[in-house]
Amino acid sequence: MKHLAGLKEAEEVEEELDARVFGNFLHNVMHRFYVELIEAKSTKEIVAGDLEKTTTSSKIDLLIDKEFINHYKLDPEIEVEYKGQRLLVKEIVKQFAERIILLDKEYAPFSIEMLEQENYSVEHEITTGKNYQVVKLAGRIDRVDKKDGVVRVIDYKTGADSLTFKNIESFFMREGKRNKAAFQTVLYSWMYHKKESEAGIKILQLTPGLINRTSLFENQFQWAFKLQQLKQQLNDVQPFLGEFEDRLSNLLQELFDPSVSFIQTKELNNCKFCAYKNICRR
Repeated sequence: MKHLAGLKEAEEVEEELDARVFGNFLHNVMHRFYVELIEAKSTKEIVAGDLEKTTTSSKIDLLIDKEFINHYKLDPEIEVEYKGQRLLVKEIVKQFAERIILLDKEYAPFSIEMLEQENYSVEHEITTGKNYQVVKLAGRIDRVDKKDGVVRVIDYKTGADSLTFKNIESFFMREGKRNKAAFQTVLYSWMYHKKESEAGIKILQLTPGLINRTSLFENQFQWAFKLQQLKQQLNDVQPFLGEFEDRLSNLLQELFDPSVSFIQTKELNNCKFCAYKNICRR
């Protein structure tokens, strides 16, 4: 809604390393780790030997230093001092990063197709009344990798996002709790599939999933979503993308239709952290 109405959130100065900042640190560290590895190898192919802890641990330390320097505008010539909250955040980011790299080592070999792809966009045609309109949908995809024809669309989450969702319809429910993380990753999968299809590229298997803190350190690491409709893991989302596109189109058509007014949600809890709750007098 904020894009349609031309609204902008007020800028706030972050005094504390909140969950969002911590998440950004982890995203940026993982991004730079693989970007620098790919640049050094001159190939997107990642093998287990690239991910040995003896070499990756010190690399992660350096990348975390860079994140603190960039975030706090520190002097890059002076060694970063870690104490108190900074030390805690550094150790947590390092544990997360090392665990992700260990799991990647076990999954290797694979190729990195996309990393932190900002403004990744597709154009989608909808109808509003009797008119056709092209809507540009864009996002930032954390990671896309490929192995033996299987394409994984992965989002890094440092929260407790669920790996389970009921069905595609549940993403578009007006009231009640929706799995936002699953919707976002399936949306990115749809966008990726749409662009590949337009380029004439067939995908053998397309699997959306999360790397999140609730499952990251479990012995049996799970990253792919579980679809309750199937009562099993969603290994290939492609058979469900047609329904997803239809429901997404209906939603966009309603949003862009000037004859349909925005309405307030009945779920007041949704308004607690909304940047525009004062406009709605919530």
